[in-house]
Amino acid sequence: MDIKKLNEIFGDLENFRSSNNEVKRIVEHEINNSYGEGAQGEEGIAFEIFEVNGLDGYFVKLEIRTDSYGYDERVRGATLVKPIEKKVTVYEFED
Repeated sequence: MDIKKLNEIFGDLENFRSSNNEVKRIVEHEINNSYGEGAQGEEGIAFEIFEVNGLDGYFVKLEIRTDSYGYDERVRGATLVKPIEKKVTVYEFED
């Protein structure tokens, strides 16, 4: 794993989100009204996952917080994650 690359990422997370040179955003997931419609005082939460060369199969997962209006985005935290495949059974009516 490229420790120098990790230090660059964690050294400036806001710039990391906006750069498009060496990273690829692969997942963007919103939780609890992260962009508007929240009650006063609530925070919105979103997650973004990026693929980065040199991290040996690991991905960078950023937790993004907003105010209740969906503005004032800020990076709350970052973690290294690996994809895990899970089997899901869905029960549906079949014609």
